[in-house]
Order: sequence, then C-alpha cells, then structure tokens
Amino acid sequence: MTLTLRNSFMRNRIRNFFLPALILFFSISGLNGQEQNSEPDTLRKSALKIFLDCRNCDMNYTRQQIPYVNYVRDVREAEVYVLVTDQNTGSGGRQYTYTFSGQGRFKGMNDTLVYTANPDLTSAIIREKRTAILKMGLMRYVARTPMVDMIEISHQQNLETQEVKDNWNNWVFEFQTSPRFMAEESYRRLNLFNSFNITRITPDLKLEIEMDHTLNRQRFIQDDYDTTYIRKGESVDILLVKSLGDHWSTGLIGSLRSSTEANYKINLDFLPSVEYDLFPYSLATHKQLRILYGVGYQYSSYIDSSIYNLTSEGRFRHMLRFAYQVQEKWGSVNLSLTGSNYLHDFS
Repeated sequence: MTLTLRNSFMRNRIRNFFLPALILFFSISGLNGQEQNSEPDTLRKSALKIFLDCRNCDMNYTRQQIPYVNYVRDVREAEVYVLVTDQNTGSGGRQYTYTFSGQGRFKGMNDTLVYTANPDLTSAIIREKRTAILKMGLMRYVARTPMVDMIEISHQQNLETQEVKDNWNNWVFEFQTSPRFMAEESYRRLNLFNSFNITRITPDLKLEIEMDHTLNRQRFIQDDYDTTYIRKGESVDILLVKSLGDHWSTGLIGSLRSSTEANYKINLDFLPSVEYDLFPYSLATHKQLRILYGVGYQYSSYIDSSIYNLTSEGRFRHMLRFAYQVQEKWGSVNLSLTGSNYLHDFS
C-alpha cells in the first residue's frame, strides 16, 4: 500500500514538472519559427507587382525563373505593366518586343527591350533568351524594392568583343513543298504545292520574291467512264520597298501568273505605290495607321474568252488601302480596307 502511494506521488511530481516544461519549449520553438518566417513574408509582400501581357509566354517557366516578383491578375494593381509583341523578321526568325510601363510609384519609368530569334534556334533556347530579356527589363524596378538583397548579377567570364559578319549579305532563300495524295478504288487525288522565296531586308530597302506552283489533279473511275480534272497555276510576286524616313516609303508591287482556274494564260500586274504611316515605323509592333496608294497597269491573256468576249486586254488601274493596327493594355485591333478599280471605267 505504501509503495503504491509513493509511485503515484512520483508520477504526479514528474507530470507536474515536465508537462509545463514541454509546453514552454514548443511555445518558444513556435515563436522562433514565426520570427524566422516573418522576414521572407515581409519581403514577398513588398516585392514588385507586375502584370505580364503575353499571349505566347510559358507562364509556368517564367514564374520558376523569376520568383522575386508578384504576378497580379488585375492590371490596375500592377506597379509595372509588361506588354510583349512579336513579328516575323526578314531572315525567317521572330522579333519580340518587351515594353515596360511603370505605374503607381514607378509611373514615368518606361523602357523597351527587343530580342530577335534566329530561325535555326530551338523553342527551348528562345524561351530561355526571352526570359533573360524580361529579367533585364525588370531589374531597374526590382532594384528599388527590398528584394534587391536577394538578387545576384553574373556574366560569362570569357566574353570577347567580336563583330558578326553576314556572309550571305542579308539574302535569305527558303523552299517549301507540300505534296498530298489520296487514293480509293474509284477516286484518285493529287495536291501539290511548291514555293520558293527570296528576301533581302535592310533598314533602307526590302525585297521579297515569291514563286509558287500549284497542281490539283482529280480522277474519277467508274464502270462506264474514266474522267480526270486538272487545275494548275504558277505565279511570281515581287515586292520592292524603299524607306524614305520614319513615315514615308515607296515601292513596287508586281506579279506574273497563270491559272487554269482563273482563266489566265498570262496575267501581269505592275503597280508602283507610295505609303504613309501616321506613326513612326519604329512603333510598328505597337501601332500603325498606314495609307497606301498605287497606280499601274494590268495585262491579261485568257485561256478562253472572257464574259466580255475578249481573249486579251490591258487596263490601267489604281488601288487605295487603309490599315490600322494597335496593341495596348486593353487588347488589340486589326482593321484594313482596300479599294481598287480600273481607270477607264470607274463603275
């Protein structure tokens, strides 16, 4: 009986001593953990808020590579609005323009960076290079936040200054072919499209030559007849543009084609043109308001007589085209209007 009471007494002493000690220990540990986590939470709340307006960006990859900013879904909450636009280049690659617009405390701090991807680069390399451009553009804003202490800037050690020389002198040649064949017991079809393009684009002059060949052969096989239909065409299109400054350019639009479908044995179109852009050409990836006017001569020789009972004719004609394009925070607009008629009869 005495032993039992003593054991109970000892258990009560141990419980009364260790239980408060354990509670105190875990409370202190929890406070230390909160103090350690409070600093990253504070930095995260004070990190730069950006709105990335990009239709073809890999957002998961971007968030992984740039974790030191806050990505917001409402453009009004952003401190920096980033607009990404792109367009084709004369070499067959792609040019990406990153426009940084400061808002709120960064209002007035704007910048534009451009990255041009060569046509032989893989999508993974292009994604990496584009993300690097985005990092560089954000640094001037991140440098004004507490997150600057989390950033390190490095470069490759063996950098050398080297002038890149284009051995092709800006000439680009591109060949494309697209054959398709389908066969059944009573039907055969062959579609063939070949294209050969030549381009040369410099800041002062642009030359584009496109040569196309199409063939569509269909054969219907029945018990009492075997019929083949053939449609074919060849064409050469030429565009020559000379820059006259930030707003004006002049050029030549020409084409030579034949087509069994359009009843052309020969169709020649020669149209000297002049164009004016209300905005500078340097802003072409963001906004354009272009007015193009051309006047020239068209000659046609028909395979079969036309509805006016003519086998050939030559006409002077002119063309007027309006084109408006804009891409802003609220979205994008693409409009164009083209009118053309022959000078001998405006009806």
